Amino acid sequence: MHITVSIFLILISYISTEWKAYTNCGYPMDFAVREDTVFIATNGGIRYFNSGDIEFSGNTFKLQHSSCFTSVNGLAKNIITQIEIDSKRGLWAVVKDQGIYVKPPGESNFFRYELPFQSIKNTRSLKIQSNFLFIGTNDGLFVVDTKGDYSIENDQILSPQEIMDTVKYFYEDNDTIYITTGGKVYYWSSGSVSEFTLPYISGSLTAFAKEGNIYAYGTGDELVFVSGDSIYIYHTGKTYNLQINKDTVYAATHSGLLRLYSQTMENLTTITTTSFVVLDSIIIYGTYFYSENYYDLGPGLRIIKNGQNYREEQGVYFNRYTSIRIARDGKLWGGILTWKENRDILPSKLIYFQNDLFFTVDSLYQRDRAVRSLSIDAENNIWCGTFSANGQGIIIYNSDGQFIERITELPSLIVCHIYTGNDTLIALFQDGIYQLHKNGKAYTYSLLYSVDYPTWVEPDGDGKIWIGTENNGVLVVDKNGSLLFHFTETDFGTPLINVIKHHKGITYIGTGNSLYKYNGTLAKLCAGETRDIEFYKNYIWALQDSALRVLTEDDGNVVESFNASNSPFIPLETPFYKVRDVLEIDSLGNLWVAGEEGLFYIKVDYGQQILTDKLYVYPNPATKGELVYIENADKKPTVYTLDLRKINIELTKEGTRFILNSRGLERGLYIIQVPGKKPAKLFIK
Repeated sequence: MHITVSIFLILISYISTEWKAYTNCGYPMDFAVREDTVFIATNGGIRYFNSGDIEFSGNTFKLQHSSCFTSVNGLAKNIITQIEIDSKRGLWAVVKDQGIYVKPPGESNFFRYELPFQSIKNTRSLKIQSNFLFIGTNDGLFVVDTKGDYSIENDQILSPQEIMDTVKYFYEDNDTIYITTGGKVYYWSSGSVSEFTLPYISGSLTAFAKEGNIYAYGTGDELVFVSGDSIYIYHTGKTYNLQINKDTVYAATHSGLLRLYSQTMENLTTITTTSFVVLDSIIIYGTYFYSENYYDLGPGLRIIKNGQNYREEQGVYFNRYTSIRIARDGKLWGGILTWKENRDILPSKLIYFQNDLFFTVDSLYQRDRAVRSLSIDAENNIWCGTFSANGQGIIIYNSDGQFIERITELPSLIVCHIYTGNDTLIALFQDGIYQLHKNGKAYTYSLLYSVDYPTWVEPDGDGKIWIGTENNGVLVVDKNGSLLFHFTETDFGTPLINVIKHHKGITYIGTGNSLYKYNGTLAKLCAGETRDIEFYKNYIWALQDSALRVLTEDDGNVVESFNASNSPFIPLETPFYKVRDVLEIDSLGNLWVAGEEGLFYIKVDYGQQILTDKLYVYPNPATKGELVYIENADKKPTVYTLDLRKINIELTKEGTRFILNSRGLERGLYIIQVPGKKPAKLFIK
């Protein structure tokens, strides 16, 4: 990737990036098998391994080799709800809230299968039969004839089907596809849909399986098995998944993994099981369980072999990061939230990452606790601020993760931010900014400045302390707590302040809508809610909701945007509070970015060479409707089609670059020309 910066000469910086994702594959949602390779849809991507690489020991197993497809490989998110393999060995995935993605055989990356109906993002289930793609959405069933290839342009969407209810489940028996909605089961054969009559319904339907003259289905909290004229009803709790294999019914239910043969029901497990796959000599299944005060997501992958249950031998780590810090010894520390259906309970963990391995330091088992802020002091101790109505205040660990002490004698145990420097400052929810003092073995505190909902506190090294808030902008006070000046919603267009950092005498402020800098006067650098800021050499890295942006330090121009079209997209929202402080940069300029999708490592190669006659166009390729930036254009660019037909399109000048709204372009390849410059190509997808 090339970055253009305007100085005395046109300096183009070659910033090439290599992304790596660290995610937790602890919640298996679906399985698919291709020859000896097992694929698993998880909340951390698509995990895959060879079934011959499983090593058993005691009551555990470990995988000798295991890999994972993540958003680094083109998936919009790492939460994968279903996977399918077609007859050509292509791998299909349903990405939560994002629709369908496919990786053709021989390719290393996925691409989005963009079908022209609105509910494609709400895909609930997927099934492939020959050239037909069966798509279950919240708005009913869609059937697409793919013509046997992976080109969307050749697809034919069949006439609307009769099923308009939410499609929950597909099952195939010979050439017939069975479709389950909340109230009915249908079957699709030879291009037509008919209803399959069920003998008994006690509640919402969940899963259905049929082979020959036997079938089974889940209704309410019951599992129903039908063989000929005989009906058998079992109280199992919710049924999540079903499979019939040679007259044997396997059912993943709330009561565990069940096996039914000759009207005899056997509990293979007693742990809630959501998905499974039956292989020749083993059954691999996924579990999902929690207790009242503590929820353990992993290891969720388990195996039954010769009647014995084995759990995976692996460290437990999670995807949902709330704060990260890099210590001087190179360890990366993180506060994480667990995956939880009941959002009133927020168990949390403190972890660290070293030598490509994760280690759990401490688990906060009580209800409603979260690691909100991390700070590392001069002795390399880790200060962990908890955020909850009944939190633990501040917990301090040494560099090996050993507990040192807990500070609970505070006006509030809801700690929003910690600064450890010459002075230790803490931002307490609804209380304000306090200074901590160490007296022997005890800590005392004194109020510096009273303010509601502080989000950030940081001295600037020049006697001033900067305070960010959720609803009151930025307040700047001296060491005695006297207010020096106040930036309000009028200055920023929003009262929300996420981050404040000082670098080379300049203060950078990330707000709810933009990135600003202050050097005697306040100036807006770029739009977009900014969650964190880091610095390396002459570059500023800004983590925003829409992109990870790179700016030049001298003039503050945005020179690159890593977003959904040219890098893994990193959503940062949680249902609990704003996640901030999740961007770190190491001594070599490489980045660590964390959020709800896991932990990403970005290896950055900074290089430079002088070029004066080239245009730089980014993002490229661009998604239709996206803004495209044309750098090093001293005159207005002209846009042509490949047959040199001039396109009339509006271009907005901003400094030494022009901005093009690709909404006015059709998908395809274009040529951009500026007098005196070499033409550049732009691909709209």
